[in-house]
Amino acid sequence: MTDNGFLSHRATIQHNSVKVGKSVLIDDDVILYQRKDGGSIVIGNNVCLYKGSGIETGQNSSVTIKDKASVHPRSQISAYVEDVIVGENVMIAPNCGIYSYDHGMDKQQSLREQSLTSKGKVVLEDDVWLGYGVVVTSGVTIGEGSVIAANSVVTKDIPPYSIVGGNPAKVLKSRS
Repeated sequence: MTDNGFLSHRATIQHNSVKVGKSVLIDDDVILYQRKDGGSIVIGNNVCLYKGSGIETGQNSSVTIKDKASVHPRSQISAYVEDVIVGENVMIAPNCGIYSYDHGMDKQQSLREQSLTSKGKVVLEDDVWLGYGVVVTSGVTIGEGSVIAANSVVTKDIPPYSIVGGNPAKVLKSRS
């Protein structure tokens, strides 16, 4: 890695608004994808996007990943309807999903035809750790320094310095 970073020849970038900082790793099979109405992707300095991770934007929504964050293999960040913001020093373990939108549920219309909805943007404040397989839903802010246990589903805001687990996730204790 140099100040120029590393972009794998096996990465796929189908996005016309990507800003990348210094020393960024974009590994094999990473996908940066933009729907026709998708917003920007901003990637800070010293960020690592590991093999098979994906970032997607649509419906005028953007993704910001701040300095020294890492997105591990097969994790997905999708910003539709609202933005996703990933703070500094955030660690996203493999197979996580972060979604700033939900599908409509009107029984009068097929699920495929439903409009997307959202409870708000998703914010992972600085120094958050998402364990393996965590899912974060729309409208959630995870407070600074929090740890989310493997396979948890986070549907509500998490206070800073919390240790959280479960489906739905709940605060188990506070980091001291």
